[in-house]
Amino acid sequence: MGKVVKVIKTIYGKINWSIVKNILISFLNTKIRIKENNVELKIDKKFIREFTHSNYSANIDRKLQNVKANISYYLKEIIENSGHIKSEENIKEKHNLDAYNGFEKYTARFIVMDNQYNITKEYSCVIVVRCPNYKERYI
Repeated sequence: MGKVVKVIKTIYGKINWSIVKNILISFLNTKIRIKENNVELKIDKKFIREFTHSNYSANIDRKLQNVKANISYYLKEIIENSGHIKSEENIKEKHNLDAYNGFEKYTARFIVMDNQYNITKEYSCVIVVRCPNYKERYI
């Protein structure tokens, strides 16, 4: 199921999503290899938009928004240490181009710590990977 990643909380109070977006842009087109199964994923613009402006992000409470903003610095490590949980076929026409061969889902676990390295809470998330063809996988 992957290794638990330690995240040091650096963002407090009101979240400036444009700063988070700039952090994510630094990962654009980065290839990340999952240690568990040696699968290579690529981060694209769609992931950055979903991470910062999805309906899910808008509707979660401020505490979870803060956690989401803080993990942006640690995305590469979190993804590398995630574990594959299942594959799903594409059933929606809107994904015929970006996920023609369906989706793979990975679970990642991380611990958020404050500046004094006190554990505040352990979290998990699901990373949805789009598979447009048999060779490429995009987050």
